[in-house]
Amino acid sequence: MIGSEPKFPMMVAYEVRALERLLSTYSRVTFLEWGSGNSTIYFTTFLKERGIPYTWVSVEHNPTWFERVQQTLKGDPNVHVIHAPESNLPAYVKAPHAVMEQMGITRFDIALVDGIRDHRNECLEEAKDIAQVVLLHDAQRKLYKKKGRYLAGRLFEIRDRDDTLSRAHILAYQLHEQLWKLKESLLSKSKTV
Repeated sequence: MIGSEPKFPMMVAYEVRALERLLSTYSRVTFLEWGSGNSTIYFTTFLKERGIPYTWVSVEHNPTWFERVQQTLKGDPNVHVIHAPESNLPAYVKAPHAVMEQMGITRFDIALVDGIRDHRNECLEEAKDIAQVVLLHDAQRKLYKKKGRYLAGRLFEIRDRDDTLSRAHILAYQLHEQLWKLKESLLSKSKTV
């Protein structure tokens, strides 16, 4: 199966596995993401292979990524990729509402905020109003206003309160980051040899 898997998301492996575990808990799932790409392709394939019915809505500001994901998943009626330019921030943040109204979705099961870095706080606020579970990727960045807990690596679940990380969790995360960088360095060197 490794050779036939869609390209891996731009997440570390255990973040992907954490999201797979979360998705597997649903018998049917509505999923919203700001920031489409390999994750859109990978996780919709994951759901399809497991026979879990889904509706996947992805908001993308980058025309190249929008086109790539749109073309790759064009035969999947369960995927709705919306292009919302970065230049119109309110339209980008509110983009899911048109699909929600059109499809009769009152609330998404899961929202993943992984789009425009400087506008994730606005998307997080919106997601809290329209999704049951709200996730933030690359949550280690200090510019994000968040309360909750880390699920895995940089994948964060937004909650009403903080779950304090122990010093051991923080050290484990930092160690993982260093190992990930080393692995990437070794892989890039092996490709040039």
